[in-house]
Amino acid sequence: MTDFITGDSNTLNNNIQKENMADKKISRRKFMQGTAASMLMGPAICQASKVKSFRVKKFEPFSFVVMADPQLFMNGETFSTNKLIQAVSHLNQLLPPFLMICGDLTHAAYDDPNVVHETNVFFDKFSQMNSLIKRYDVAGNHDTGAIPTYESIAWYEQRFAPIWYSFVYRNNLFIIMESNLLREPGNVPALADKQMLWFKDELKKSTRAKFCNVMLFMHHGLCLNNVNEADDGWNIGIVKRHEILALCHQYNVKAVFNGHRHLTRYVNDNGLEIVTSNASSYTFNTDGTDPVGLRLVDVYEDHIMHTFYDYSEMPTSLAFPVYT
Repeated sequence: MTDFITGDSNTLNNNIQKENMADKKISRRKFMQGTAASMLMGPAICQASKVKSFRVKKFEPFSFVVMADPQLFMNGETFSTNKLIQAVSHLNQLLPPFLMICGDLTHAAYDDPNVVHETNVFFDKFSQMNSLIKRYDVAGNHDTGAIPTYESIAWYEQRFAPIWYSFVYRNNLFIIMESNLLREPGNVPALADKQMLWFKDELKKSTRAKFCNVMLFMHHGLCLNNVNEADDGWNIGIVKRHEILALCHQYNVKAVFNGHRHLTRYVNDNGLEIVTSNASSYTFNTDGTDPVGLRLVDVYEDHIMHTFYDYSEMPTSLAFPVYT
């Protein structure tokens, strides 16, 4: 299945030691000791590692699923948990090789006592997903904070995944970025810079590897309506946005997938698809025209196709099933 995973989170341990934690809401001692004793220490889905070169395998068409904003317990525990149970049921029927979750895994912030229960429920419900389905998590603003700190990032990485990483599947490159660092890097500027350097390096490697398709996943959308729209709380600031757009065009990235808006949006910027998926749990749409659900993505040798389905119209099988 997955050829390899690469990332770089090792900087965090060093940075946490250097960071002055005196002005934090939770002291470093309390954070390191109290959470270890009282909070669920779920393992990350992948471990960051150094990879010197890309391995290329023969392409075969496949399908995978994108989920956005499960955000337990937004709109209440029962409502959001039932939506996640519904999503997992569809995933078990579809049986994709992997699931991409574009951020906001739970609703409470990392230093909110409620996050203990929310995180436990998250892992419990996903434990009911077929083990053949690999889960790839993306950090959202409810996961590492709208303005991330070394503490919030360490909390997330201990439980879910590195904040940035990549993997290859059937000669397609999947890149995961931490969009809060793109928007509000003020507490961790060195880490934000390191992510951008890593992103550029991944793209440079991709040209040598000659991948069929390169796709990018983050929580915030680069934009929602057009690439020159004004900065707001829903998108990436225009300066950073155009920097990333330029890199995506330079290295032929096919699509950027994101969530955050709790609505469905789509922008095509000269062939680069910027795809905002509605949440899997709670939508901000009020007239029933933009329901919650999952996005199914079909990957061909030189392009991708995708459709967002609400739960009532979800297919029972994938266009290109891997497991039969």
